Amino acid sequence: MSTRAKALLVLVLGACSRQTSDGPGDGIPIPDLARVDPDVVQAVELAVEELKGDPDSPEAWGRLGARYMAHEFEREARACFRRAEELEPGSGVWPYRLGWSLFDERPEEALGCFERAREKLEDYAPLHEAMGTALVRLGRSAEARDAYRRASELDETSAHAETGLGQIALSSSDFETARVHLEAALARDPKHAEAHLALAQVYLALGRTEDAEHHAQRSRQLPPTTQRTDWLAISSAAPAGFRSRTQAGLRLERSGRLPQAAEQFRQALESNPSYEFVRLRLVGILVELDQRDEALTVLRAGLELDPSSRELALELRKLGGE
Repeated sequence: MSTRAKALLVLVLGACSRQTSDGPGDGIPIPDLARVDPDVVQAVELAVEELKGDPDSPEAWGRLGARYMAHEFEREARACFRRAEELEPGSGVWPYRLGWSLFDERPEEALGCFERAREKLEDYAPLHEAMGTALVRLGRSAEARDAYRRASELDETSAHAETGLGQIALSSSDFETARVHLEAALARDPKHAEAHLALAQVYLALGRTEDAEHHAQRSRQLPPTTQRTDWLAISSAAPAGFRSRTQAGLRLERSGRLPQAAEQFRQALESNPSYEFVRLRLVGILVELDQRDEALTVLRAGLELDPSSRELALELRKLGGE
């Protein structure tokens, strides 16, 4: 364990008991920090110190939870969100964020959190979309349809709910209903990859092979997962440390958010300038964004650190930087 990690553990454990479950309690949960970047340890330390200064603040618990979610410390994040909900039972934000922290591993528990959140956030469309997706995972399609319909009514610009309705109809071989919903989704967002893919399957089932091929090809040209605008689920804590920045950059790159991915890779390089993998990813994105001058600068800086790097030298030659 690094010196800073040890210091943090001594600091926190000297004032409160360590939390070992993801349930609520008075102790501040501390993850295993033995193999994380020093700047991640520092970011956690700052969030813990803020919470210790105001332990009855749901917002402080929520910020520590967001910090943990940014670094995939889900168990500790859940404990924070549960405590925030205890302190502020009139808010729907904390059970909503708790639901998202449970979503991948325990969808049934996540659904229970979303149902508590709905009592306070009835008019928030992304909540109903989240409930619909959880219900689909649990095989409760009829209830999922109701949730998606409500989301679509609340937000007439979002394609996600109409796509969900189309996917449910497709799964039950109701191809005409699926077509209507999926075409509605694409009318809202022509770049919604999931709708293109599902519509390709619908058209294939309906014997419209040319239309099926068109939408299949379009889905391959787009990021496989379309980003959602969900302000309440967005973490207020940016990842710290080059590993976390790298992971965030790769996720953003896969989703087609290239300027945001480039920024994460830039910050990863600030933490670890010798990380050649990230340098090459950043160069590739900069070229795609037509930012050739910055790409050349990034390559030359890498070669100053490691003049023997063949990959960096090859990329520099490709860009005519010699």
